[in-house]
Amino acid sequence: MLKRLYLRDVGDEYTGDSRRVRTGLLYRSSGINRLRADERNQLRELRLRHIIDLREPAIAARWPDPIIAETATQLPVGMGILETVKVGDVLRRRVDFHKLAHSGLYADVLESNADSVRRFFNSLLDHPTPALVHCTAGKDRTGMLVSVLYAALGVPRQRIIDSYMAIMPHLEQHFPSTIKWLVRAFDGPPLAYSVIPHYIERMLDCIEEKHGGADGYFQSIGFGRLDSLRAMFLG
Repeated sequence: MLKRLYLRDVGDEYTGDSRRVRTGLLYRSSGINRLRADERNQLRELRLRHIIDLREPAIAARWPDPIIAETATQLPVGMGILETVKVGDVLRRRVDFHKLAHSGLYADVLESNADSVRRFFNSLLDHPTPALVHCTAGKDRTGMLVSVLYAALGVPRQRIIDSYMAIMPHLEQHFPSTIKWLVRAFDGPPLAYSVIPHYIERMLDCIEEKHGGADGYFQSIGFGRLDSLRAMFLG
């Protein structure tokens, strides 16, 4: 089903105390804007009721999602200074991608998007399920927020990392080869077309070291419904 789309149920993971994350509540995917009519019909078979689009507004407006669910939320998560890179500067090799895509990038994105992260989790509680969250490739912004959800639920660290990395075979097969070639040709960071564990590890380190764990992190962003979130996903 939908081989071109990275589509996964976020459920069926287990917490450190052996509770199972409920299935059928939240799906994650890569971008759905380029699906063919037959693929859109296949996606509708999930009977999704809410779509959460994490792409930046200009991209979402240029390549809008098809109408798949009853409701949709535009919830842009900014990737920081990476979004300011201009094509001309790339072609002239004026961009130090490796400095921009430093190992603490995800941690920085998480900290600078506190409002969007809070709104994401409120959206999960305030809208009907099942829901689908996606960005463009389905790996960075989506992977980060799903990882934060797992941390909140008590999924062990290594399982969070493994889940984040699970998209890699899909990227190897379906990530646009032209873009991958251009990134390599202009010495861009491998993160542009793949997933690398130390990015998500540094983000998880930030949650633990700066905030003392998931509870402290959610308190820092003003999200006071953690018990409700856990009840929703763990029963």
